[in-house]
Parts: sequence; structure tokens; C-alpha cells
Amino acid sequence: MKLLKNLSAHAFGFFSSPRLCASAFIIIAFSLNTFAQTLTTTDILLSAKTDDIHLLENTIKENLADNPQKLPLLDELEFRTEMNEFDFRRQQYTVRISNHTLGQMKQQKKKYNTALQVADAKTQVQFFDALEDRYQLLIAAKFAKEFQVFSKELIVILEDKKTLIENELALGLEDDFSNLIDIEEELQDQAISILDLKQLQSKTNFQIKSWFQNESSINFSDFVSLKKVRSTIATVDEQTIASHPEIVEKNLRLQLAQTETQIERKEAQNYLKFLQVRFSDNPNDLIKERISVGAGFRIPTKTAATLKIKEAEAEVFESNLDVQREKLDLKSQIKTIKTALKFQLERWDLLNIQHQNFNKKYNTEALVERGITDAMLLLKTKERILKKQFQLKKLELDIYENYLDLLAVSGKMMELPLRNFVSENFVEF
Repeated sequence: MKLLKNLSAHAFGFFSSPRLCASAFIIIAFSLNTFAQTLTTTDILLSAKTDDIHLLENTIKENLADNPQKLPLLDELEFRTEMNEFDFRRQQYTVRISNHTLGQMKQQKKKYNTALQVADAKTQVQFFDALEDRYQLLIAAKFAKEFQVFSKELIVILEDKKTLIENELALGLEDDFSNLIDIEEELQDQAISILDLKQLQSKTNFQIKSWFQNESSINFSDFVSLKKVRSTIATVDEQTIASHPEIVEKNLRLQLAQTETQIERKEAQNYLKFLQVRFSDNPNDLIKERISVGAGFRIPTKTAATLKIKEAEAEVFESNLDVQREKLDLKSQIKTIKTALKFQLERWDLLNIQHQNFNKKYNTEALVERGITDAMLLLKTKERILKKQFQLKKLELDIYENYLDLLAVSGKMMELPLRNFVSENFVEF
């Protein structure tokens, strides 16, 4: 992270994007000429379906599906034997049966089905995490590539300025070395920046290769426009959080807790503890005297069963609070992000107008037409135009990062059918 922050600082002195600095695996300039395969942004997103952690969670779900947790009607079958006065001829045999009620069996079936849904929801959460990582990679990769282009263009300008100052110093037309020193330092920073990008490239190449088993580049020709981003932001509201994977999972866990409570209640309502048949092997008794039938009943009291019900109800209460907390948190994030995007887009509009006006008035061709031929002045204005372009591009990065955050926290990213929200036409996949 520190390396990426230094890299952003090298680039133009004022660049520091937290998301771009978040992971060495997703920040890189991709060289389209050095890879064997070209992938679309949709290809990258599709790889989330084969993410290792997602597949691991899926095996847990499959294991649960392959091992049904049905509650049998018969709970226990117990056989007892007793001997009177140590006389083997006077044996007593007892068979005792305890059972589950139909209500208990129904609730257990419901619990199992809900547990399957929870397991499926967990796989969706893992898929969501993998998908979000790939979205961030795409944003970071695209802008890192563009920032590297800016850095190389700046180096060309700085080298030209350095040459002019060195010539003026050699001819005695200039005796102030401070400008030369400043340029030398900035050139060194840019050289380090490019070197850092090359080092990060090998790490990101490894990440891409792990997904596709070969080295690949990414085609950004269909990348979503800022205009499309604006219109999409307007469609996102608090209602979409219902499809957020975390909300879906927490709601299912709430249902699971509610089912657990019902199971405890049904168990407490099972007043019949057992049925038994006893046979006495006393040869002096008649057959009808040897056989007896009995039953055991539970008398309702404030016992441990009541405590279990209270504990289960407390779990339901806590699960419900967990759902509500998550919803409030996501709604708050949506408002915060949309507010930030509103101001960022307004700022981009203003900076874009300023840049266009400045470029129109002070580009090299316009200055030459006005009779300005001072080489240093031409280079300085060219440098300023380049830095204004970079300032706009950096703001675009911030906008796209918040755009992704909004899609994630609102749950829109996981709406079905799944769509590629960084392609211009929102390609389904």
C-alpha cells in the first residue's frame, strides 16, 4: 500500500487514490502487445463464477444437500430387564419407546431447508466478494494504464525543459540552478513511478494467469462512459438493498433462528415422554398378568425447556437486530456515496469546462499563432495542460470507484440477470 501511495505521489504530485492504492494485485498498466490473449471486461467478471473460495463454499452447500437432516418419528427404543430376588426364573422385560411429534418433524424439515438456503446464500456472498474484486481490478487496471501514459508524456516535456535550461546555463544566459534541480528531482520521481508500475505488472499478470491459465490483456474499448454512469446512479435507491447478498443471508439466518425457536416449543409441547410394554417371566402368573402397558407424561413446569425457548427467542431478537443494523448501515452508505458522487460530477463538469477553455486558449498552436515562440513558455503551458488533463482523469477515477461502491452497497451489482456494469451496454453474463 505504501508503495502504491508513493507511486501515485510520483505521478503528478497531487495524485493519491485510496482504492488504487489498496492492492498490488489490481493496480497495473496492461501492455496489449505483450500478451497472447485479449479478454473483454465481461470475461474478467465471468471468472468470479470459478473463484476458488466461491467453489469451496459451494462444496459445503453440496455436502449439506447430500446429507439430509430428517427427524425420525421414533426417537428412542429402549430395552430393559430386571430380576426379582436374584431368581433367573422371575425375569421382567420392558420395551420403552419415545417419539417425536409431527410438529417437531415438520419444523426440523423446515430448519433443514432453511439451512440449505443459508448455505446457498453464503456461496452468493463469496461470489459477490469475488465479483467486486474483479470490478475493482478492471477500474484500477484501466486508469493505471492511462496514468502511465500521462507519466511518460510528462517525462518527455521535462526532458525538453531540462535540455533548454542546460543550454542556457552553458551559454551563460541563466545562472539559477534551482529550476534544473527541481526538474531533475521530478524526472527521478517519474522514473521510479514507471519502475514501480513494471514491478506491479508481474504481480497482476500472475493474478490474471491464475484465473485464465494463460497471460492475457484486457480490451477496454466498450468501457462504460461517464454519461452512462450518471444515468445509472440516478436509478439506484434504498429499495435495491433487498437483493444485497449480506441482507439475503442475514434474513435467512433470522428465519433459521425462528425455526429453532419453533423446534424448542414443539419439543416442550411433547407431553408424552414414552410408551412401554412390560413382560414378566414368572411361571406362577397367568399370561394376562405377565403383560402390562404403561406410559410416561411430562408435567409442564418452568424447566430447562423453558430456558431453551427463552434463549432461542433471544437469538431471534438478536438476528432481527442484525438485519435491521445492516439495512440502516447500507442505506446510510448509499446516501453518503450518492452525495459524494453528486459533488464529484459537478466538480468534473466545472473542471472539464475550465480545461477546455484553457486548452483552447493556450495550446501550442494557439500560442504560436499569437506570435509566442518562447520555447520554455510553450513547454510550461503544455505541461500545465497535461496536468489539468490528469486532474480530470483522477477525478474520473474517484467517480468510477464510488460508482462501484454504490452498485455494491445497494445490491444492484448482484441483481439478476447479472450485468456487466463497466460495459457501455451492460452486457448480461
